[in-house]
Amino acid sequence: MGIYGALSSAVTGLRAQSHALENISGNIANSQTTGYKRVETSFVDLIPDAPLKSQVPGAVLAQSRATNTIQGDIQTSTTETFIALNTNGFFVVEPKVGQSDGNAVFAGSNFYTRRGDFQIDKDGLLVNGAGYYLKGLDIDLKTGNISGSVPGVIRLSNAFLPANATRIIEYQANLPQLPKTASYKATQPHSELIKPWTYANPSPLPAYPQAEGVDLPNADVTLVPARAFGTSPLNGTEAAATLVDDGDRLTTTIGGSTYNLWFDTDGNPNSAVQYSASVGSDPLPPQVHFSIADSNLGSLHANDDLYIGSVHIPFSSGGFAPTKAGLQQAIETALGPDYSVFFEYATVNGRQLIELTYPFGATPASTVTGTNLYFESSAPQSSGSSAQTQLTISEHDIVGLHRSAEPFEIGGIAIGFSAPAYPATKEGLLAAITDAFAASAPAGTTVSPAVPIAPATLPAGPFSATITYPAGARTPDTVVGGSSTVVDATGDVDTVLASMEAQLRDLTGDATLFVKLVNERITVSSGHNDPDPLQFVSARAGGMAGDILGLDPGPHAAIPGSAMTALNTYADLLVNDNDTLVVRIGDEEHTFSFDTDGRQTPAAGEHEINASGSLAEMLASLQAGLRAHGGWAAAAATVSYGPEGIAIGFPGNYYYDVTISGSASAANKLGIAGTYPAATGGLPYITAADGNRFLNESIEGGAVTAYAENGAPVNVQMRWAKLDSGAADGLDTWHLYYLADSKATGGSPMWMRVDQDYVFGTDGSLVPPGVREVTIDDFRVGGVSIGKVTLKHEGGMSQFADVNGTVSVSKLTQNGYGAGEFLSVAITDAGRVVATYSNGERIEMAQVVTAQFNGANLLKRLDGGVYEATSESGEPILDLSGSGIIGGALEASNTDISDEFTKLIVTQQAYSAGTRIVSVADEMLQEALNMVR
Repeated sequence: MGIYGALSSAVTGLRAQSHALENISGNIANSQTTGYKRVETSFVDLIPDAPLKSQVPGAVLAQSRATNTIQGDIQTSTTETFIALNTNGFFVVEPKVGQSDGNAVFAGSNFYTRRGDFQIDKDGLLVNGAGYYLKGLDIDLKTGNISGSVPGVIRLSNAFLPANATRIIEYQANLPQLPKTASYKATQPHSELIKPWTYANPSPLPAYPQAEGVDLPNADVTLVPARAFGTSPLNGTEAAATLVDDGDRLTTTIGGSTYNLWFDTDGNPNSAVQYSASVGSDPLPPQVHFSIADSNLGSLHANDDLYIGSVHIPFSSGGFAPTKAGLQQAIETALGPDYSVFFEYATVNGRQLIELTYPFGATPASTVTGTNLYFESSAPQSSGSSAQTQLTISEHDIVGLHRSAEPFEIGGIAIGFSAPAYPATKEGLLAAITDAFAASAPAGTTVSPAVPIAPATLPAGPFSATITYPAGARTPDTVVGGSSTVVDATGDVDTVLASMEAQLRDLTGDATLFVKLVNERITVSSGHNDPDPLQFVSARAGGMAGDILGLDPGPHAAIPGSAMTALNTYADLLVNDNDTLVVRIGDEEHTFSFDTDGRQTPAAGEHEINASGSLAEMLASLQAGLRAHGGWAAAAATVSYGPEGIAIGFPGNYYYDVTISGSASAANKLGIAGTYPAATGGLPYITAADGNRFLNESIEGGAVTAYAENGAPVNVQMRWAKLDSGAADGLDTWHLYYLADSKATGGSPMWMRVDQDYVFGTDGSLVPPGVREVTIDDFRVGGVSIGKVTLKHEGGMSQFADVNGTVSVSKLTQNGYGAGEFLSVAITDAGRVVATYSNGERIEMAQVVTAQFNGANLLKRLDGGVYEATSESGEPILDLSGSGIIGGALEASNTDISDEFTKLIVTQQAYSAGTRIVSVADEMLQEALNMVR
């Protein structure tokens, strides 16, 4: 087999190189064919079966190898329907199988090609240079979406394009943080904002902060209490002694009761207890009085005829001397030791008066006889007289005496007239005196009137009582203490007024009455809810004259609730001295301090409000304070009292919310505590009458032409108006308007607002969830109805600083158009077949479909650069996305001439070598044959 085997192998080699030469020839021939894929040659050795050491190389087999996945150069083209692929995919095409009624007929089979030199034919079909028609999927002209899933031959119509109404306007823009409108002034706050309250038709209505406070009367202030004023201006540091004398008494009627106020200038309070006392006398025994001249004692002694009653006195017979001493001894001896004789110093007509005292219980003689002796009188025994003390206390001092809680003494006996043992009444005082004397006075001492006394049975007027001691001589009683309501007048005017206030509050139990200097005048006010009149009676104790403290006696009447007004109601009924009102306007806070007596010095950062007069005056002061210190938003603030009560407003402030609070009870008592919102309102449309104002308060937002159903074009002009901003204590809020009727007049709408708030955060982006789109249900411009239009902001709206203060529009398009004539067709890089019309519209008509194969090099090659799927290539994988398509380009052949020439040389050399083998084998066979011969 050796020579024959070599000869056979050489022949297969010649056949294989011939095959390779054929492929090289074809490649070179198609080196300019669009989309051509060269064919490579693969050689396979054929080894005969033989023992290992007997094996020979054997023969060779040549096979073709496709290069479908090797891309040729992409070349641009001016023909817009030419397309190329930069992926391993293929265009789906189909050949025409016939004609019917002038229309091409297709069998529905799919072929695949890289040849993209498609051009439109007379039937509106896209056919390439090899006669294959491009297949794809139709696009819905209304929605722009692909319809169907089975590729078909793409058919284009050159008919007129009907008008398409605008349904979508795509709008992207950056709005300036500070719009520099025609009305903008750098020195005027918020002048860049639109002001709906200045227009004819705001809706919703704008609102400035308004607070409604209390009405009069109310639960806290039911009336205007009585109030009295001093007549002369005073300084609180003046000495009180310049106004009152020690012991001056001011009888004050307040709260329906009357009290005495005693002024003490020396520190020794005056007693309110008036009294008088008698001494009394001891009991006297029976007595007889007679007289005799000293010169007649001898004759009386000589005659010895002295008789006292029926008893003989042995003046001489008894051996007594004729002297006064002898006479005394004679009488006392005769009558007994219980009798006594006393010679008075007095005389009767020159005669010595003699007093004879009997023992208690004896009956005195009715006669005394004797020579030259005269009977003067006979007196039976007497019981003596009782000492008495008369007490008088003004009924207006009873409460003060009781409240002092300090016992006072009557004749050294302490009277404990205080709670809880005794009530602060005249009856209680009587009981306290009676109990004290019952416990400590001599037996038999009485107090009248007697107790118990039923309530309110003592006579009206001053308290009066009599203390009677047992008969006998007694030192007259004195009263120590007994001070009632003492006003400390040892210091200055402020001290005396403070003391007077404290005493009256304690007496009445009403902590809302006051006594103080108000605007340098002494002011005495009843308690807040006291309906009773205020009266004074002055009792001067010293050299001063006139009304104490200059207080008119009155009566000073209260004003009932039904007659209360802001003019006759005192402001201090609603606020206290040094109360503060804190008004927060936006992020600015202002503190106002109420001065109810004209003596306040506001703390640092506080502004004084005069509350020393009427409520009306205080509200006027608060209004002036707000306007002066409340900043721009309070420049026109109003504070008043009307039919509904106190009212506070901030006209012109439609941006800043106002919060009112404060210390103590001011804000609550005035009824104005709370937060009161401001609202800019809105403008659903702009009337023609307000057109110029709107142009000055807004900025241009661009313009776009939209189309109606019939193709009528309208010019849509847009303007932006900024409604609120962070600088105005709100959010950066914009409204978009479009010119609806340029010919409108008067109150007719000219500009319509898109019903959407565009609200931006501090980062310049829309506040979540943002605004992706806005629907305008009845879009009408210049009388032309467009219908329902969606304004899309897919690319987003932003608000960043712009030095020009203008709108920067990055996209403003719409999807409507008028009717148009077909002009041309093109295929885009996305594989969309786009028709161009005379109206400038480019309408996507179809989507080119591409196919990929898992075994792309195993497709069956057919004429015209097309391929057919085989079982080895697998089924096509369709791609509807247009991925990899390049419009206006063609893919050249992937044949490389220089490479093919190289392969040609190699093939030629291999073929020549093969022929040499055949020649040698032939010569060797010839030699073998010759050897047989």
